Amino acid sequence: MKPDIAFAGAGNVAFRFALAMQEKGYNISAVYSRTAKSRDRLIKALRANGSGTQAAESLQELRTASLVVIAVTDDAIEEVTAALAEAFSPFRDNTLPAVVHTSGATPLSVLQPLAELGCSCGVLYPLMTLNRNKNVEFRDVPLLLEASSNELRSVLDRIADDLGGEYYFYSSEDRLKMHVAAVFTTNFVNYLLGLAFP
Repeated sequence: MKPDIAFAGAGNVAFRFALAMQEKGYNISAVYSRTAKSRDRLIKALRANGSGTQAAESLQELRTASLVVIAVTDDAIEEVTAALAEAFSPFRDNTLPAVVHTSGATPLSVLQPLAELGCSCGVLYPLMTLNRNKNVEFRDVPLLLEASSNELRSVLDRIADDLGGEYYFYSSEDRLKMHVAAVFTTNFVNYLLGLAFP
């Protein structure tokens, strides 16, 4: 059975992942965002495809999902993690969802406050820039994965397999190296093109 997925964040990465997962038969149960406009735009897109996705008014509402995807800027992951841990803390004796973030440069250890509550934690990082205004075929997007438990590893393995592209399980250290290499390669080429064609 495919896990119920909720998103904390509704920007470019959340938008593309949520629509791609929905297309593969995953239920996107709820979306939380500090920006109601972004949240509502994503929910509208999901509902247009027949989803019953709910607008979460608080992070606590995400705890009924099987998997929570933190899809926010790298700088905000620690803050969102702390807020999720505070929201989930009263329910630490109950079953809590697994939680992943989508950053290439942020280590798995940033999710430690959630791990201490009993959440399995991991990473679902697309090695490509995603944009809500540009369709993407996930079979063309390599995914770098990390999981703190075998159960979550199986879940991420299935999601990545369903999305259809290449995927690899990497440590935080190795994922950072791949991220830096990808950023350098892309930005350096763009810089050179800018010099060549001013």
